[in-house]
Amino acid sequence: MQSSSEKTSWFPVMLRLDEARVLVIGGGNIAANKVRLLVPTGARIELLSPTLCPELQRLADDGVLTHVPGLVSEEDVRTRLPGCRLVYIATNDTALNRTLSALCQQQNVPVCAVDDPGNSSFITPALSTRGAVQVAVSTGGAAPVLARRLRAKIEEILPAGLHLLADFMQNARLPLRERCRTRPTGGRSGNGFWMARAVTSP
Repeated sequence: MQSSSEKTSWFPVMLRLDEARVLVIGGGNIAANKVRLLVPTGARIELLSPTLCPELQRLADDGVLTHVPGLVSEEDVRTRLPGCRLVYIATNDTALNRTLSALCQQQNVPVCAVDDPGNSSFITPALSTRGAVQVAVSTGGAAPVLARRLRAKIEEILPAGLHLLADFMQNARLPLRERCRTRPTGGRSGNGFWMARAVTSP
């Protein structure tokens, strides 16, 4: 049986976001941090905010995201929720953030009120990325600084070219699988043998 310290209400998943609508509410540096994570996924980012920080303005000018200017209202957000895969809320108005988060949850749209896990239905872990290889660290919102420090330690041990190995293994996986079906190796399944070699080889 798990002790209370081992239990968590958060479940880690990886979401496919290419061409998915993602709504970001807020135009400051915190919103920019989330947009920076979203851009490589190919999501269609809509950003609601009366003003944008320089980084977000550049992305809007380049067509990377769609900026919807004007004051953020509950009714405006309500009309934009249908079809959204995710919502990030990062305004500087805590009360508004909580109101909008509750609205999203009423509509069963996953929402993250940034830095407020108690009013979020999902949170974003600390991420270390090497191309297709992603390592996520989360404390369930309990200790974000600890998560970032653990990510930094992981960054130190992940080879810079790890994504090249992932790309190679992706391209070789099906041919190797076919070969290993007819050439098992030493009691271990051929597929497992080659995967183990790839991971442990320098």
